[in-house]
Amino acid sequence: MKEVKINFEKLNEVAETNRSKYINGNPFPHIYLDNLFDEELLSDMVSEFPNAHDIDWIKFNETTSKKLASKDELQFGPYTRTFIHILNSKPFLTFLEKLTGIEN
Repeated sequence: MKEVKINFEKLNEVAETNRSKYINGNPFPHIYLDNLFDEELLSDMVSEFPNAHDIDWIKFNETTSKKLASKDELQFGPYTRTFIHILNSKPFLTFLEKLTGIEN
């Protein structure tokens, strides 16, 4: 597996640049950010992502929610697991705090 790198310095710049866009989103605070993550990493995740019958999914089939959820991150490939860990990391959470204006 190739090394997965996230440029957290760039993320902090993105947060600073886009904070007011997020806060002033109408009708409520929101934002979309194109090209936030490395395209090659995302492609690697898509290529290893399990299909609907590949793993033991938790299935939701409600009127308002039709989705699959995983019971265990170990069912996913290495790129997906690494990305999950990145999204839960202190630097990424700090990015979200800066972006949304709820810094401690």
